[in-house]
Amino acid sequence: MQVGENAKYTSEQILQEYIKVMSYQIERGVIAEVRNNLAFAVMIDGSDGANVITGKRNGVAKKLKDLNPKLTDIHCICHRLALASKDAFNEIPYLKKYEETLAALFKFYHNSSVRAAALKEIQRVLEDPELKLKEAKHVR
Repeated sequence: MQVGENAKYTSEQILQEYIKVMSYQIERGVIAEVRNNLAFAVMIDGSDGANVITGKRNGVAKKLKDLNPKLTDIHCICHRLALASKDAFNEIPYLKKYEETLAALFKFYHNSSVRAAALKEIQRVLEDPELKLKEAKHVR
């Protein structure tokens, strides 16, 4: 295909059409594999047990099981551990207070360019590496 120099295929409509065509091709390949194999494992990266993935009526795993009833879906053990840790964390008052203090500290500097500049200046004077603040969050 020869493309003129002034042609740019970057409009939102072209990109959406491209994504739709590519996702259709991937979907066809996955469906063919699901139907043609006696058994296989599907690992959905980042599956944290959210209903969009594991929903019993309309989740991705349910839709794949409809294509091949032998499919087994397993909630990622790492995500289960993260959720359990978060629940345990919230039950310990000291850790809850620690989290609140970190959040307040982040907001104190993040919401003020003057305070953020002062923090950078302190790092410079102490000859510490200039670090950027990041909000502490639980992994879901």
